[in-house]
Amino acid sequence: MQNRSVDAWGRIGLCESTAYSGRFRAPSATWPRRRFDFPTPNRPQFIQMLAPSSPPRIAILVMGGTIAMVPGPMGSLIPAHSAAEIVSSVPLIGDVADLEIFQIENLDSPNIEPCHWSKLFRHICSIYDDFDAFIVTHGTDTMTYTSGATALALGPYFGKPVIFTGSQLPFINLGNDARSNLENATLVALKAIKTDVGEVMIVFAHRVLRAARTLKSSESQFDAFKSPAFPDLGTITANGVSFRPEVRIHPGRGPALTPDVKFDPNILTVDLIPGLRPQLLKRLVGHDDPETPCRALILRSLGAGNVPVNLLSTIGEIIDAGTPVFICTKFVGGHTNSTMYETGRRAVELGAIPTADMTDVMVQLKLMWLLGMGISEPDKLAAKLLENYIGEVSETSEFLFSDAETSHS
Repeated sequence: MQNRSVDAWGRIGLCESTAYSGRFRAPSATWPRRRFDFPTPNRPQFIQMLAPSSPPRIAILVMGGTIAMVPGPMGSLIPAHSAAEIVSSVPLIGDVADLEIFQIENLDSPNIEPCHWSKLFRHICSIYDDFDAFIVTHGTDTMTYTSGATALALGPYFGKPVIFTGSQLPFINLGNDARSNLENATLVALKAIKTDVGEVMIVFAHRVLRAARTLKSSESQFDAFKSPAFPDLGTITANGVSFRPEVRIHPGRGPALTPDVKFDPNILTVDLIPGLRPQLLKRLVGHDDPETPCRALILRSLGAGNVPVNLLSTIGEIIDAGTPVFICTKFVGGHTNSTMYETGRRAVELGAIPTADMTDVMVQLKLMWLLGMGISEPDKLAAKLLENYIGEVSETSEFLFSDAETSHS
């Protein structure tokens, strides 16, 4: 389809290129983007209240996922043909902001890897000065990974809102959440711009969450994400968007952005189960295979940091062989307190490192990030892991000696 020229508020047509980036196009060439300086009778009241005289610029970066899918020939969902096809399903957002769409990827989220994260970081950095906020549409299964990695890569001084959203149902389904989630993400972006919020956030259903504290909690509920160990940053109601005091305010432009951030994926996470054999754990770490070294081992522990006694000597051997071992809890919203019980204390004495109240996703991401920067000495790795960088972990003193609730029998 031919691209049309655009004036300041003009009528503009769709673009069919999958590599498309351009201003928001209405689904019809006869549909105008309305001016922002006066209300219209047919415009919803909340749109009239939000519409500024000079609209903020928001970049929509499409990564794929359910929100970007349509039915394929066999009935299963496949990625849509273009980013414009997705965003044109939500015409109201073009009334409150000057939108530009960039199709970064078009993947189901389990197929998104660190190389795709890097592509997203680089693109955000390259257009930083051109936009007031960034919305990323993404599949839900790995949204916490990409958003958490983005928060680490952009750092605490990025200074602009980056909002991830997605959906449990695609736009073509009756009763879908794709439209409302994209509209809500836009409302949060507008509020964040107005109040100088500088966070990487996840907006899903009525929740506004810190990306570095979030986990997916349901494969089917519309309210699919939770922040189990940290308050929600805000809520979305009929009265609009409200932020809590915990939200990070723009700290001012800090050091220059570094788009080429590396994440080392050579880590391993193992759920501890009753009866796990030490030989299997040693084989998984694979010290005999120098081509695929395990550079860090994360044990999802029993309780608040308990480790079966039959694994203690193996943990010591793994640490002595040069692979740092980290302990987190399986309990959503819990924190590791490995000194509470004898076996956990002995694991720490052998060199295992508790991971405080970080989510298991953030423990994995932060280790990949630190290893990617070349930090590999266990002491330095432990110190940096527990250092609060983007609001991903509470201060150490808050959890080391608390009376954590655990399951112990």
